[in-house]
Amino acid sequence: VLPLTTAVTQVVLLRMGELVMGVPSVLVELVRRLPVSELAAAYASKTMDYKGESVPFYWAGALLQASRASTETSGKTASVAIFRSAGQRVAMHVDEVLGNQEVVVKNLGPQLARLPGLAGMSVLASGAVVLIYNPVALAISYGSQAAAFGATVDEASPYGTDGSLLQASATTATVPLVLVVDD
Repeated sequence: VLPLTTAVTQVVLLRMGELVMGVPSVLVELVRRLPVSELAAAYASKTMDYKGESVPFYWAGALLQASRASTETSGKTASVAIFRSAGQRVAMHVDEVLGNQEVVVKNLGPQLARLPGLAGMSVLASGAVVLIYNPVALAISYGSQAAAFGATVDEASPYGTDGSLLQASATTATVPLVLVVDD
């Protein structure tokens, strides 16, 4: 049984290393370049101040358990997005915001519909499959696991006190990959 229901929506494409994920643009409240010193402070406190509110802060790759920390070379600023859903906010550090794109979102079917934070999937014009997530739901469901997952790189932050990026250990365990094929 293949899910055939489709919907067209605007998504913001975000890149974390080699991984690209989509987020419905209605959930994106703000995308900004944050100075590396502020980014290091956010990693240290695991929160970010936004409009007087302390917003939970995560590395997006850790929420998806794809990578423990960014491997991008350090610049003067880094991309941070703030998402809002159901009155809750969450801030995520990403390597790059690829832009806004209209995509056809396919439902996941009953097998994957119960996964928290996973809203759908789409195939881009390049042929790449991109999963569409709700970052707030991801943070609610997997926030504590993401904090533990990312904490093994550096207890305080993947950024040094001077704001420079600390490289992840080469002995970092890889996340198992499962491929399910149905003919």
